[in-house]
Amino acid sequence: MTLDDKYQPMLAQQATPEKVYLQARNDGIDNREAMALIARLFKLSIIEAKEISITADGEFSDLEEYQETLVDALKNLLDEAE
Repeated sequence: MTLDDKYQPMLAQQATPEKVYLQARNDGIDNREAMALIARLFKLSIIEAKEISITADGEFSDLEEYQETLVDALKNLLDEAE
């Protein structure tokens, strides 16, 4: 049984990509494979799948908010290096 086969029934139950992603992660699937899984099942681009992986747990509202935290972290590292 492939990963797609395992999670395909969730689509029949009208599960969202977020729900499938979170279930896969709870089942021990790593982030990269869970993103690839929802991209295949829901016909998403990898960018759309990445955004879902970032927002699914509710920590960030969108990809832009997540990327801003990365910029802030890089600025802090550069400031510390000076």
